[in-house]
Amino acid sequence: MKVKFYFLLFFIFSLSNYLFSQDGQFNSAYVVLNLNDSGSNTWYDLGASTGNTDFDGADLGIFDLGSDDLKLIGTQHNMRKCASCDITGSIMYYRVYSYGSASGGYTSVNTSWVENGSDGVCNTQQWQNVSLTTNLLNSLSSGRYTIEIYSQATTNSCNGDFYDSNSSNNYKGHFRIATYSVGNGNWNDNETWYNSSQPGDTDYVHIKHDVTITSSEVAGYLKVKSG
Repeated sequence: MKVKFYFLLFFIFSLSNYLFSQDGQFNSAYVVLNLNDSGSNTWYDLGASTGNTDFDGADLGIFDLGSDDLKLIGTQHNMRKCASCDITGSIMYYRVYSYGSASGGYTSVNTSWVENGSDGVCNTQQWQNVSLTTNLLNSLSSGRYTIEIYSQATTNSCNGDFYDSNSSNNYKGHFRIATYSVGNGNWNDNETWYNSSQPGDTDYVHIKHDVTITSSEVAGYLKVKSG
């Protein structure tokens, strides 16, 4: 019995050391977006569990080509640091690419320190940057896209930098961009469509008016405005 008891104590001690061997960690992280100048920003959970919508797997909606916007406002990071760990900054990285075709480099968003705190065991810090107005739709054409995000804390004496990366899978939200009708008319009349350009077979299309179809037409995605 003593052997089993000592083994149990050793196991608990080892597990405790393992769980707390990392001197710094993310408690929660958020990305902040503004959809179509809605007048209020929307906070999405990255490494967090709140009443906000989870960013990972989110469908952010469909946006009209050349007129709508999807603005990145910024990010907030809430972190924990123990022992001699010193957090020197935090960064959110993001990239936008065609759905199913991950590619391209990441753009960095640096944050600034906001406040210190404590959870009763270790110190906590909040860093954020919510002052951006970056329209993520700029230069994109009709289609479906992914926004991919992860975050990094830069440190001293923390056993290295630490990350919020969804177990190395990163966080991915999705959206669509559609060409759209600008007035009543025939589908095959260029003047019916934005930029006087009839939709192609793979375009995402948003019908906002009375559009007459006189022959078979193909589109990559179709949304019809009610009423």
